[in-house]
Amino acid sequence: MALPSMSISRFSSLMLIFILANLLAACTGSRFITGNQVEIDAGKYDRDHSIVRLPAIPGLKRNALLALQHPDNGHLTPVQRNEEGEGFFILDEPLGHGQKRTYRLVKPDKKAAGGFKVESRDGDLITSANEKNVLTYHMDTQHPPPGNPDFYRRSGYIDPLYNPAGQALTDGFPLGHMHQHALFFAYTNTTYRDSFTDFWNQHLQKATVAFEKLEKTESGPVFAGFTTRQIHSSNQFGPVLAEEWQVASFQPGDYYITDLRTTQNIIGKYPLRINEYHYGALGIRGSAEWNESDTLRFTNPMQVLTSEGVRDREKANHSRPRWTAVYGKIGGKWAGLAVLDHPDNFRHPTPIRVHPDMPYFSVSPMVLGAYSLDPGQTYRFRYRVVAFEGEPDADLLEKLWRDYAEPVRAKWMTGNKD
Repeated sequence: MALPSMSISRFSSLMLIFILANLLAACTGSRFITGNQVEIDAGKYDRDHSIVRLPAIPGLKRNALLALQHPDNGHLTPVQRNEEGEGFFILDEPLGHGQKRTYRLVKPDKKAAGGFKVESRDGDLITSANEKNVLTYHMDTQHPPPGNPDFYRRSGYIDPLYNPAGQALTDGFPLGHMHQHALFFAYTNTTYRDSFTDFWNQHLQKATVAFEKLEKTESGPVFAGFTTRQIHSSNQFGPVLAEEWQVASFQPGDYYITDLRTTQNIIGKYPLRINEYHYGALGIRGSAEWNESDTLRFTNPMQVLTSEGVRDREKANHSRPRWTAVYGKIGGKWAGLAVLDHPDNFRHPTPIRVHPDMPYFSVSPMVLGAYSLDPGQTYRFRYRVVAFEGEPDADLLEKLWRDYAEPVRAKWMTGNKD
């Protein structure tokens, strides 16, 4: 049966588009995956080098080598999938507010240059970007420097956290306050089974937090990540809280981004009451060079900048910013880190504790009052940590927060149901 002339014309046009797409892919050393196109929507903000999450990509092998092909210039941008099948890429060129762009999913013939790795080494997880260390997560128990009580021993925290210049931004056992372990999570003033329990202040010898097991690691052209499980334990009653960390590190520009998701569940049948207190939860301890108690290494005090433009530490204390940056000189050069508070977090924007003298701050919902972690419930917190060189760029940090809070939208076009 002859096809109507209109159908022949439409069929020819579609075939021409398909052939041209594959010719363009061939010129860039890749193969077009039929039917897989994704539309990127900037939404109400201008976007540039944003981290973009793609919905699950159907019908492809877990470790398939993938890239997105720019519709105009054919440039290939690497895509990395996680175990759930979602894809991640870095937006390859600016996209103005209200604008959209459609990419083709292709299989490149060779891997992209560089890469992100997680390696297990001597009881640590080492995350690197293009052969440069981004962070170290401690699985094995770390002990304080000789001459200090061993109740400060700890695992399940990040130290050091680096910026792209290789400056170590954190201190795992700071002189004077060795219970503040670089980048860590611990509740402070709590009540468990009618007993005062403090997971933060280890010198009270009430409780602590420790690594339990490694769930998975992920390496690839876009990010490096890992998932771990750690246990918050009472010295009197044993395990109280199970916590999962999902960590993923990216480099969209001349800074590192590390996303931290913590998921918490009570172990057993008793709730954990988090009492109102002036600090606790996510803690960040800055460089030893900012620690006035460390007379051998101190060179300059820590500076602070919040999303509200506050630079005075006392005014910043217990304020509720979208993001907080701390910085100072390390090795004679400016460097720092910022923590971006996700809008889905409990009591967002979450109050921060900024110490008037010590180089640390915490993101602490208990400042606003007591609450309870109950059996059978799941509690989640999300943070984005930016490690940068120089002094903080407020415009950049605001852009990164917008990307985090209201990310670029992505949806699959023809041929996909996800």
